[in-house]
Order: sequence, then structure tokens, then C-alpha cells
Amino acid sequence: MDGIMESDLVTSIGNLHKLQHLDLQMQRIHPTHLPTLSHLSLYLSFLSDKGLEILGGLPQLSYLCLCIFDGPATLTGAADRVYFQKLRSFMLPWSMVQFVVNEEDSSVSFAVWSWSHDEDAPAFGSKRKQVKCRAARAVMPNLEALYFQVDVAKLTACDNGSCDNLGLEYLAFLQKVTVRCNSLSDEDGAGAGVVDVVEQQKAALRHAIQVHRNRPTLQLANWEWRRALLH
Repeated sequence: MDGIMESDLVTSIGNLHKLQHLDLQMQRIHPTHLPTLSHLSLYLSFLSDKGLEILGGLPQLSYLCLCIFDGPATLTGAADRVYFQKLRSFMLPWSMVQFVVNEEDSSVSFAVWSWSHDEDAPAFGSKRKQVKCRAARAVMPNLEALYFQVDVAKLTACDNGSCDNLGLEYLAFLQKVTVRCNSLSDEDGAGAGVVDVVEQQKAALRHAIQVHRNRPTLQLANWEWRRALLH
């Protein structure tokens, strides 16, 4: 699709003033003309920081599913701006997430990256819990349901990598967390040591949920992600 066709498509979609659901499979889309869009599913070869920021600015978006083949992308929080204001359900079937408080203004930054390629995960933020820090309502202030994937081997190989260090405590209205642990397979020849690491990370996830003020439910998914999205 060339630039003219893409522009015409965006303009046409923008004229559908009551549009609430959109499911597209394409390389690029600029959603700034979709002020009423509430549900969005995207299959992306790459997600940039700017792309994540644009998605975070959709004013009515309540459901977002991002299937990202490559990337990482980071949305830097700002105390004077709220991203993903009305988002309630966030699905990341192929990706990992982390929320980190910015010490300068107590806003929350959000990072997402894919495990699709044999790449190292980006270094995690400080492992020290900022218990006394009051995070600004800068990212996903109404999020209730979160689904993401964890590659345990890659997670534990990076600095401060732990499922107890994802920053879930900064999602004030979180009610349900579903995590797909993607580490063990027949090809890996996983031994008892790897199983122990996986169990440690599951325990870390349970601890993160237990200390969350909402006590959200936790579901550890072992099935194919499309099945999980149907429930």
C-alpha cells in the first residue's frame, strides 16, 4: 500500500464517526483520525517508540491487542500527560512488559518488547522497590486486564530480570493478570535446573500479585495464545 492509498484509507476510516471496532493486518497505520475507536487489534512487524505514543493518545481506546514481531518500544511517562486513558484490557501475546517510575517527576514509563528473535531483553529498571513513591496517573490509569508473555530464560539473563520487578503495582485498577510462560519446549531439552528457574519466576509473579493492593487474579497460561484471547 503506497502513501496515497494509506492516506485515503485513514481519511475514509476517519469519516466513520461511530466506528468502535477495527481489526487490520497491514504494515503501517496512523490512527490520529480515530477519536472514537474503542477496540483495536494490530499485527506489527515492528513497533517504534513513536508508534506506542500514538496508540497511547487514542482517547476512547478501551481494548488493545498488540501482536509485535520485533521491537522494543518505550513510552516515557510525563506528569502532565495521561496515556491510554480509558484502556481496560491490554493483550500482548508475543511480548513482555515492564512499568518503571521516573524518579524526576514520579511519572510511569512503560516498555514492551518481543521475544520473537534471539535478542537479549533490555536491562530492567532498578530492582529496589519504590514503596514510598507516589506514581502519577500517567500510563493506563484504568487498566483492569493484562495479558503478556514471559521468556523465562531471557528474562533471568538480563540485569534485574525478575517477574517480581515488572511494576504491576503501578496499575492501580488491575483486576486480572494472565501470563504465558514461554520457556520450556521439547527442543530445549529442559532439565530440572530450568524447571526450578521457571517455578521461581512463577512464585515471583504470585508474590507480585499478592502484594498488589487490588489482589488481582493470576492465571498462568500454558495453552496457545489464540485460545486465551477467546476467554
